[in-house]
Amino acid sequence: MGPSSSTRISIGCGLLTVSFKVVKDEDKGFEAFFDGLRGLSGKRVKVGIQGAEATQVAGAVEAGRGGAFTGGITMVELGTIHEFGAIVKNGWGKGIKIVIPQRSFLRSTADMNQKKYETRLTGIVRKLFRKPKQFSAEGELLKVGETMRRDVINRMRKGEIPPPLAESTKRSRGEDGPPLVDTGMLMGSIRAVVI
Repeated sequence: MGPSSSTRISIGCGLLTVSFKVVKDEDKGFEAFFDGLRGLSGKRVKVGIQGAEATQVAGAVEAGRGGAFTGGITMVELGTIHEFGAIVKNGWGKGIKIVIPQRSFLRSTADMNQKKYETRLTGIVRKLFRKPKQFSAEGELLKVGETMRRDVINRMRKGEIPPPLAESTKRSRGEDGPPLVDTGMLMGSIRAVVI
């Protein structure tokens, strides 16, 4: 509640005089501030492979480039394999054991930039306090999510996610590009959403 203006009114009739003050409240953003806090309550931002992109089939495109994927796996399955690593017991249907190392692109980026994201989230509350009438909880959280998404993609493009590609993978690709970047489908499937 902001400052108030007041007017004194007196009513009298002989022996009795009643005096009272009429106060007019001027809302300077207090209600908007609490509306903004309520808008943030329970909201989260998620960054990863989700929505329609999650169910997109990766296998056909990867196989066409000479990659290791011959079956149709979804982008979320491909992302999970890379994020946590996997062992394929019957690779290419030939009984070959293939070890796909963990290449954490989501968790490692979040860990690496934790302070940055905490600062951005704290800034949301500051912005709400300064300009409550111009505040959008979902919009502000989505900005933080987009920053996180860009950080993940930039690390993938720069080849900053270890370990490097195996020689066999380089040969099958016909090039020595960074890990996790072949067709670009995996990077293109990463989204930020507010829930």
